[in-house]
Amino acid sequence: MQIAVLAVPDLFDSGLSAVLDVLATANALREEVAATVLPFEVTVAGTEASARTGHGLRLTTTPLTELDTVPDLLVVPAVACGFKAPQQVVDIVRDHPVLAHVAALHTAGSALAAACTGTFFLAEAGVLDGLLATTSWWLGPAFRRRYTAVRLDDSRTLARDGRVTTAGAAFADTVTATPATRTTSRTPTNRA
Repeated sequence: MQIAVLAVPDLFDSGLSAVLDVLATANALREEVAATVLPFEVTVAGTEASARTGHGLRLTTTPLTELDTVPDLLVVPAVACGFKAPQQVVDIVRDHPVLAHVAALHTAGSALAAACTGTFFLAEAGVLDGLLATTSWWLGPAFRRRYTAVRLDDSRTLARDGRVTTAGAAFADTVTATPATRTTSRTPTNRA
């Protein structure tokens, strides 16, 4: 399974690390659980060749335009947005260069997963229109005002609707990796 983890400037370091750790652990354990399952091929992707995290770490990324294949799953971790007020999160996401890529990958067949402020990228790209989604509770009012076509339930930790999974809080980023492990595993994760 091909997975692209989106790295945009100012992303939460812990969100990125959590997603990468879950997928690496699943790869390490797969022979113990399901040897017939192919490993996850994970690419950290962005709009440019590098991105700086919220704590200033510089990541080398594969530009989205240079991906060899359409990923099976695109994961959008939470973005710190400098810990701004909710309306400022909307302002940061509006017209972001990654939006066209998110929409195009989804149209091409990629499943999507996002947590906390990452859900704003999906909503702004229009891929959540008509779908059930969640985000962090403190972002709910701003999200609701901006994205009226999304069926937001910010009381949920996790929302799945079709090929899209959203998670509430930034520390729910580990949940965004579960669509991958859920579809390929016979473990308790898949029984939920």
